[in-house]
Amino acid sequence: MSDDGRRKNPLSFFFLKQRHHSVPTKKNPSSSNIAKPKGIFGAPLEYGAECGSITPRGLQVPDPVYRCMNEVIQRGLKVEGIFRLSGAASEVDQLCRLFDTPPTYGKYLDLSSYDIHAIVGTLKKYLRSLPYPVIPTAYHEQFLAATNNIQQLAHLAMRQLPRAHFILLYTIIELCAHVQAHSRINMMNPEALAVVLAPVCTGLDQSLRDMFVLKNKDIVTDIVQANARWTDLWTRMIQSHKELLDIWSIEQTRLPPVVVNVALPNNKMSKSDNRSPSSASTSKQCGVIIMRKRGGQHYQRKHTSWPMERRTCLTNDDYCLVNPASYDILSVRRRTQSMVNPSIAPI
Repeated sequence: MSDDGRRKNPLSFFFLKQRHHSVPTKKNPSSSNIAKPKGIFGAPLEYGAECGSITPRGLQVPDPVYRCMNEVIQRGLKVEGIFRLSGAASEVDQLCRLFDTPPTYGKYLDLSSYDIHAIVGTLKKYLRSLPYPVIPTAYHEQFLAATNNIQQLAHLAMRQLPRAHFILLYTIIELCAHVQAHSRINMMNPEALAVVLAPVCTGLDQSLRDMFVLKNKDIVTDIVQANARWTDLWTRMIQSHKELLDIWSIEQTRLPPVVVNVALPNNKMSKSDNRSPSSASTSKQCGVIIMRKRGGQHYQRKHTSWPMERRTCLTNDDYCLVNPASYDILSVRRRTQSMVNPSIAPI
């Protein structure tokens, strides 16, 4: 089917092959021959995560997700209709532009003056912009088949989804848990949240918008039925958020260590690395901090056998995202130096 045909087809989300890239898998999250885009809106999730932030649990997520989630937790949990009500379109567009601007992509953006509904709208708009939804199309049938089995859903997400997509799903369910703790005030029960999140996180959102202008009743019926199935699945996941998060937290210790490109502490930096804390740095100026959760299964393994990942370093104070209470900082490597043991003061 041609690109034009797929754009016009409201059921394009049912196709296993996406429009521009191969289907993401655990071994091949994104095609290596695709040039990195300048912005993170509309870019593959892996690119947004590369220049994102590390959560207190050590998970790497894009900043539109991390910053908006934190703002909701700080001042949005007791707001009636959170996630359901829309913010001003102009404010949402402004926030999206700021989060899409290099080199920091909104990492240090002050969100305190923005309406909380606009902040949630920005988060939803970022999720909609992903070329592959939070739960990619290739995994839809597996997830829907496991709707009534939470343990199967938990292990399916953990072991089958591409890592960046699993981490994003984990983060969204964690945010839902916070919202549910105040559901009597914010009036957002599991089903109300699922009605909002199911289409956004599965790629059904655009099809639901398009179905009002469709004349084919069969297609409209298929869209409505698919949305109902996903809403039911998301309702069950949100209702069982504690069980999901418990399973995922245990399984997290089996994941590879978190590896973050960061600027070295002042006492480890050369004279040529005298940059201000807020100035952007290039990858050649970065060190690499290798961390593993304390009590992890392979904590004693030698660094020569550790899996390695890369993350763009934006500023000197990125290393402060490491929380020594949860992680041991094992080593720092400069690209031009051998491995050294750092001494970083607690945050």
